[in-house]
Amino acid sequence: MPLEVSPDTLILTRPIYAKDRNCGYCHGLKEKSYSLKSLQKAHEDGLFGFDKDPQSISIGFQLENISLQDYESLINKGFRRSGTFLYKPDLLRNCCRLYTIRTNLFNYKQNKTLKEHRKNVNHFLKNLNPELNEIKRKTNVKVEIDQEIINAELKCDKSIFYTKFEPPIFTKAKYQLYKKYQMIVHNDEEDEVSEKGFKRFLCDNPFPLKYIAKDQDWELLNNWQKNQQTKLFIGPVHECYYINNKLAAIAVLDILPNSISSVYFIWDPDYSSWGLGNLSGLRELCLTERLNKNWYYLGYYIQDCEKMKYKKKFKGELLDICRSQFVEFGDNLTKIIDNGVLFVISDNKDQNQLILDELELPDKVQTPCIKDSNDLINIAEEIYGLNGGSYLKIDNITGKLKQYIDSYSIQNDDNIFQESDKERLYKIPKIVPGLIPLWQIYEMLESKELQNLNIKILDVYNSEDYYSNSSLWAGNLTQKFDDDDHHHDQEEKKRIVIDMVRLLGPKIANNSLILLY
Repeated sequence: MPLEVSPDTLILTRPIYAKDRNCGYCHGLKEKSYSLKSLQKAHEDGLFGFDKDPQSISIGFQLENISLQDYESLINKGFRRSGTFLYKPDLLRNCCRLYTIRTNLFNYKQNKTLKEHRKNVNHFLKNLNPELNEIKRKTNVKVEIDQEIINAELKCDKSIFYTKFEPPIFTKAKYQLYKKYQMIVHNDEEDEVSEKGFKRFLCDNPFPLKYIAKDQDWELLNNWQKNQQTKLFIGPVHECYYINNKLAAIAVLDILPNSISSVYFIWDPDYSSWGLGNLSGLRELCLTERLNKNWYYLGYYIQDCEKMKYKKKFKGELLDICRSQFVEFGDNLTKIIDNGVLFVISDNKDQNQLILDELELPDKVQTPCIKDSNDLINIAEEIYGLNGGSYLKIDNITGKLKQYIDSYSIQNDDNIFQESDKERLYKIPKIVPGLIPLWQIYEMLESKELQNLNIKILDVYNSEDYYSNSSLWAGNLTQKFDDDDHHHDQEEKKRIVIDMVRLLGPKIANNSLILLY
């Protein structure tokens, strides 16, 4: 029977659990950063088998196809993409706490400390047109910062500055700018920067062809400053910045149904005085507003990473991945996550004395956001700490799961990093913040919700061999393999399905196709 999929079917490989000694943010150079104080002590005392020095640890998979709606939902579960690779960090064991941060123009304007941005914008205006900037200074006319940027660009001589949106395609000019940026700004060696890497990182994307914009869409997008755009434009783009008719920067963006997501920003060090990094964020806030999107996603925020702290100036919200809810990024939350601490927010001070189980994880982001206040407390230690409820209760949960799947009960999370990369690659720990907890998975199995999802598994080496999720627990699989080296048994397929639901949630995992190699 042929395997049928729709253009929006989520097609992806099985998830992997990967460790890398070179963190892309701290590069292993900052002092030891532990998610919780009790885990730091446990590591120092040798109670866990984890490496004593935290390293970059993430969970991810290769995307062959995903709708923009599903990708936008996964951003709200803590995921980001690098080309066609989708990943999220293990915030319990990773060297850095990477929190999803978002904002919009309304939130940004509540920020009372915009002196640095004001200075940046004034310098930009002066570069565009010194005479107009002098007139503004003398007349002392107050104009909103976003309107100043838009007005200046509309009046600017295009030979001095302009930007152009275009498809995320490779060109030699883009690659040369990327290479220069990586080598000078990020200190990459020349042999570390390649055309293939640039294409894979910033040109490739997993979105269906139907999202490719038409000519009229590009025309609207490239004139976004002139009018409020009600037409829904969605898709991956490059916004190319030109100064004196020379390519000076590239903003890599995903324009999604309800938001704009910043993927990466490259700028020419020759134009460092323009402050293009901060300027791009301000312009993308304006673009978000003009395209009638609700949110602008700035990627990840890391409290103890100096090059990431600039994002706080945009007055946004941080994602509490264990509640699937955003928290207003104010002074109290800043104190809570100081020194790179994992946070799970509660406003009930009595809970501080309790041993708490992992929280039930909703399938979509909860609204409204949690307002920052002095009443907020962090209950991550009570859940994930050395004496937290998640570890005290996990053996009981995996014992119950044995009637459906046995692999979790025999897995030892404490020793997972002592295994070889090949042994560990497909073993996601039993306890990971931001994943659906195993007790919730057990309830889904008991209620038949998980078995009733439409998840298909395809063995790539035998295109006629695929299995529906429901048949895995029905015991009626007919396995046909020409090559025993590519054999995946029923227990392994169950584990893959459960891991996918833990990562994606049942709504997105439903109607997906998982590729096995």
